This record gives sequence, structure tokens and C-alpha cells, in this order.
Amino acid sequence: MKNLILTTICLCLTNFFAYSQFKNIGGDGKAIVIDVFAKVDTIYALSNSIIHKSADGGQTWVAIPGSQLLGDLEEFHVNGDFIVAVDVKVEFDWLDMTIYSSKDGGLNWVKKDIYRPDYFFGLYEDDISITIHDDIITVATHDEIFVSRDFGVNFAIISDKKFYHERSDFIYFQDGYHYIIEHTKVTKTTDFITFTTVDNSESSGISGFFRDHNSIYIYSDGTQKLVGDAFDAVALDPLLFDRDLKYNFDENYLYVYNKYQYEMQLFDDEFNLIKVIDISTIIDVQSYYERFLVYGGFIFYYNTLEYGLYKKDIVTGSNSVVEITDNIKGALGNYIIVDNSLWQITTWLSYYNRSTNKWQSPNINFENNEYAIVNKNSIITTNTRSIVNLGGIKIRATDFPFLDSKLFNCNDIVMAKGEFKNKVYTLIGGILPWIEIEYEISWEKIKTDFSNGNYIIHNEIDEILYTSNKYTWQKIKLNPSVIGNQKISSVQINVAGEFFITAGKSLYKYNAINNTWLKVNANLHPYPNQTISDFAIYKDVMVETIYGHGVVISLDLGLTWQTFEDGLPDSYMVDILFSDSHMFVTNLFEVFERPLDEIPGLSSTDQNITSSNTSISIYPNPVTNVLNYELININSPTNIEIYNTAGTSVYEQKNNTQIKGQIDVVTFKSGIYFVKTNTANGPQFKKLIKL
Repeated sequence: MKNLILTTICLCLTNFFAYSQFKNIGGDGKAIVIDVFAKVDTIYALSNSIIHKSADGGQTWVAIPGSQLLGDLEEFHVNGDFIVAVDVKVEFDWLDMTIYSSKDGGLNWVKKDIYRPDYFFGLYEDDISITIHDDIITVATHDEIFVSRDFGVNFAIISDKKFYHERSDFIYFQDGYHYIIEHTKVTKTTDFITFTTVDNSESSGISGFFRDHNSIYIYSDGTQKLVGDAFDAVALDPLLFDRDLKYNFDENYLYVYNKYQYEMQLFDDEFNLIKVIDISTIIDVQSYYERFLVYGGFIFYYNTLEYGLYKKDIVTGSNSVVEITDNIKGALGNYIIVDNSLWQITTWLSYYNRSTNKWQSPNINFENNEYAIVNKNSIITTNTRSIVNLGGIKIRATDFPFLDSKLFNCNDIVMAKGEFKNKVYTLIGGILPWIEIEYEISWEKIKTDFSNGNYIIHNEIDEILYTSNKYTWQKIKLNPSVIGNQKISSVQINVAGEFFITAGKSLYKYNAINNTWLKVNANLHPYPNQTISDFAIYKDVMVETIYGHGVVISLDLGLTWQTFEDGLPDSYMVDILFSDSHMFVTNLFEVFERPLDEIPGLSSTDQNITSSNTSISIYPNPVTNVLNYELININSPTNIEIYNTAGTSVYEQKNNTQIKGQIDVVTFKSGIYFVKTNTANGPQFKKLIKL
């Protein structure tokens, strides 16, 4: 029965409101790329801590599912559907990195926090290399190896000072063995328990090594190539081996380059030198990120001045440059509504100009600067300690309540908070002075919400500050035991002044009488056991984003929910925002909008559904068998009609004169219906839920 209800409501709602869809208004389009990886014809790019994939040479990109929520990623590796990504923590911290792994292309991830012994060297992202073979993952630093034999569920540490090497890519898989290039020797293992020495170079150490398509080469006193189970001497130029050299291969060439000297050498498969290339003649060495990739006759590099990932032909020397990040939309950041204008906050600011339907960046340098938006025409910055307009011209100077103020926005209020104090100060409309909020709030990932004219500040644990007049704030102290260890993700207020919060997978309503929070148990929810990414209320219409599943909507204060995502390209939406005219949802890189008058419960066709000036009272609602009705303020015969969400009339009673009556709905299919009555002020509607 429950599945029938779900199917009916989803299909009906889609059909009834098919004329209205989300419109993609894009993002700022600037992507920060920190790593690039090529596998056959597929390119992967790590941009803004999200792994992107392109199967057409970079012309179009898709985000690897789930990578948006992994954290501040620095390294990743892909082998088919197997993906491993690493988040490097603070240097010299006990918790030095987190390893994420997925066996299904990112649909499901396993997280493993790695605690490194404090007597080993500090960890940098450049020190990490990752290999994947079958279910074995190795994550190597310059002095230790972490091994998982169950694809990321558990990791064992192999630590030995002899592992130390200035280059970290020293584990290779070949012919059934994992070969480990140590500082003084090469060992092999099948299980990372038993190790066999293949080559010992104790006298001089290993000064360089690389692997081509099917062989491993090392250099100590001379060049050796792995043949079978042993290394045999071969004649190669010693200059080919150096710790500062990087190596890439494709079907035609071996590319050897020194990232510090901007020189690249091309060798054929017999190690004959074909060409020497000055990298500085290909790219602007002052504006590229050093971890470029050479593959398939092209150099892929990131331009830090233009926020673009580019590829250029290095074999022919062509000057043509192709930007390939056009479809990596925007940059990881926050979207906020200020004075009904949509802004994106990253390391720079950008705003959506509705008159031109384009994103624009203010003419202000925000590097190493705290900033917030005062209104749709001006910005406050800590760097110049002033309020400036979008052209960067100072409007007025302002002091801050703290030397190192942290700025954030709550609609059209700028807020400042000190690093070690719990007081919050507000600046309203850019008019001085700063106003101190009476109450303190714990500095635990402070968040802001704006809901039905109410300004809200809350932490993720137990405190909420709110106001509707911008000046007089009130405080609610939560009992954390109500939501357990879950973090509060959003606080919203409906038109009646009732508070709702989301935490984890649940929606809660505040009972002001006894200061408790009660879980709102939905009679129907498409995804009842999924974490709520974001939650918002406009008037009495509730909207949630369920990451990986899309957008859902409730017209009855959380009793029932339906899918609501026409026009969205994927289901990885994370944020919801309301302006006075539009609803916005985002997937971090793109923004999608929908006019409020096209949203169920707010549209012109059903705008009177929640009106207090109703012409009919119906009960029980939800109903199972018999619906009772009572006409209100109607002095002449009227029609009573019931429509399903497809807009089809399923019941009609013409010229009704009975003030009270009953309607048999036992044969109605489960779902949402609208009861329509005609009044002197025109038709009015009441929503009905049939169980």
C-alpha cells in the first residue's frame, strides 16, 4: 500500500506540474584544479576537492558521485570503477590523513581515518602515491606504506626508515608482485607480509627509477631493468634517472621532464632521444600549477590566473590552446541570498545579474581577506576595513569589533564574530555602529538561516538565536539528547512562528510550552532513511534536498513528501535558497532556479490552499473512507468538486445547499487531491490526502 501511495503521488505531481521545471542558471565557471590523471581515453581532474571525469578529452565533465562530500581532497587514483582518494590533514598531527575508497565508481564510499605515529616525518600531499590492484590498495608516503586487503575497510601500516625516498611513487604492480622501491633496495611481495629482496643497492642507494608500459628501471651504480624475478644490467644514459624527474608514457613516447627546470625530453620505445622541448615556450610558467600532466601528445596544465585547465599539443609544437574546464561548473563555495540577490562565496565573490542572466565578479581583490555582502550593491571587507561598491570604490570606512573578525551573512545583515569570544555583532544595511547581540552562542560551526522574515543564527549542537526585526534577538537552548549525536543542519520558521530543525535523517518541531523537540513522523516520504542535506520553508511549503536522491517537497508541514526535481540533471543537490521571487537549489557547481509562482502550494492555481479565509472545512484529513465537510460563509448554492493532481475531476456535487455533509472516498486512489468550492471571491481550494 505504501509503495502504491508513493508511486501515485510522485507520478501525479510530476504530471500536474509538468509545465514548471528547474532552470539551470549555471555557476561562476572558475574551477581550481589541483591534480589531473589520464587513463586510456578518459581524463580525471581533482577540482575544488571534487573528482571530475571526462570521456571526450575534456569537452564535457561529470562529477564522480559522492566525491562532493568527501572533504579537502589532495590525491586520488582510478582503476576502472575502483577509486581511492586521500584527504591530508594538518602537518605533524596524529590524525594525518583520511582514505576514501569506492568499488562502484563513487556510488558508495568507505572512509578510513589514518593515525600516523608521531615519530615519522610530517606528511604533505606531494608525498603520497596510490596504487590499486584487485582489492588491494596501497597508499605510500615517503617513509611508510598503508595497505588494505579488503578495499579500504581496514589498513595495516608498514613502516621502516629504509623506505624513505624523496619521491613517493615507489610501489608498482607487475607480473603478480608488488615491487617496493626503497631508499637502498628493491623488494617484492604478494601479500605485504612476506618481502623478498630483488636488488640490493646498499653501497650507493637508488638515485632514480621509473616504469614504462611493462618494465621497471632503477639506477644505482648502473642501470638495471626488471626481467622475470631479477634485475639485469642494461645500457641507458644515467642522466635519464634523477629524483627530480617525472615520467609519463603513452603509445608513442616516453616523456621525461624536470618540473624545476621547465625542460622536457621525448624518447621512443627504444629510448632514443627524439626531441627536447622548453616547457616555457608552451605555457606561461608564471601562471601554471606545477602538477601538470603529459599524456597522448598533449600537456594538460592549470592556469592559476585564468582558473582554467588547458591542453596543448607538445609534439607538433602547435600554439593552439583548448580550454577544457568549461563544463566543470563554478567553484566549491557557499551560495547566499542578500537583498534578494544571489551570491556565490568562494575565494572570490560573484553574483547573478538577473538583468543580463549572467554571473559577474565585483572589481575587488579578495585575496587573504574576510568579506561579506552588505546589500546587492556593496560589500564589506576586512582588508580595507571599509564598505565598497561593486566597482571597488570605498563608500565608507568601518572598524570591526575584533582584530581578527570572522564575517558571515544572514540575508541582509552582516555579522562578525571573534576567534575566542562568543559574542556576535551585527551591521544592518551597512549603517554603523556595530550592534552587539545580547546573547552568546558557542563557536561550533556557526550557521545562519533566513526563513519567513526571521533571521536565525545557530550552531550545530544546542543553541539558536533569532529575530524578525533585526535588533531584538531571542535565544532557544536545545536539549542535545533529543537529537543524539546528530548535527543540526538547518533551522526554519513557518508563517505561524513554529520552529522546525533538521538533524541527520529527521525533521523536528519545537514545542515552546515545555521546551522540547518532537520528531515529525511523515506518513509518506520517498526517502525516509536518508540524510537531509538542506531544509527550507517558504510560507508553509517545506523543501528538502536528499543528497543522491534529489529534491522533495511537503505541502502539509512535513506530514507527506513528494519528489520535486523536474529539470534537474542529477540528484546531487545540497543547498536550498529562497528569494522573494525564486527558489534555488545547487549541487555546489551549478545553480538551478524555479519561480515561486510555479511551485505547488505557492502557484496561482493553488495559492488559496492554505488560506485562512477558507470556504470549506474538511475532516478527517488524511482520510480513509468517509470525508466530512462543512461550508463556511456561503449563503447561496455552490459547487463542490474534487480534483486529483493530474487536474482531473473525480467528484462533483453541483448547487449544493447543505451546510454539512459527507463524501464517500473509499474508492479514491491513495494520493493528494484538491477540494474546490466556488465563492463570491472566486474559487477556493483545500488540500486533501487520501490514505
